[in-house]
Amino acid sequence: GVMIGDVSGHGLGAALFLARTVGVLRGVANNESTPDAVLRRLNDSLSEGNEAALFVTMVCGFLELSTGLFTYSNGGHCPPLLQRDGEIRPIPMPRGALLGVFPGRPYQSLTLTLGPGDLLMVYTDGVTEAENIAGEPFGVQGCQRLLDGAGQAPLDALIDGLRQSLRGFTSSNHLEDDATLLLLRRRADPDVREG
Repeated sequence: GVMIGDVSGHGLGAALFLARTVGVLRGVANNESTPDAVLRRLNDSLSEGNEAALFVTMVCGFLELSTGLFTYSNGGHCPPLLQRDGEIRPIPMPRGALLGVFPGRPYQSLTLTLGPGDLLMVYTDGVTEAENIAGEPFGVQGCQRLLDGAGQAPLDALIDGLRQSLRGFTSSNHLEDDATLLLLRRRADPDVREG
């Protein structure tokens, strides 16, 4: 399972909503077989008693390691980027409302097959919305530039490269919003472990 989410707001209320989301997600993810069912149940649960109208956006995906089949669903989150054969582009996203506000919403799943060497970058909007001193956002283009020269570099090196790029771009070690990044690469050689 691959899941990344972003809770609205800041402070204690957002932290408590995040803790609730993680707790519910652990139970739901173990009992559902499709990403859309996970998001549907998580949304319904988070919508109960949510007077503060906090919400979370999320991408949820299941990867079959033997085939590379990635089945994923979207809850109002930004589209992951796929690096394949030197091209970097957002993947098609199924429709899906943000989680925690509108109970009873349907979610859909899509599939794509990750080939050997394909890289999937899933991120929160804190990465793309990080601004430089002129108020310009790092944007999806900044992420694409990072991946453009990545080749088959180790994933930890790519994450460190993004951190350095964001620090350089913003001229700061502190970002205004949480910036979370998840990289997933299907290995060309299944017997080689990547750190």
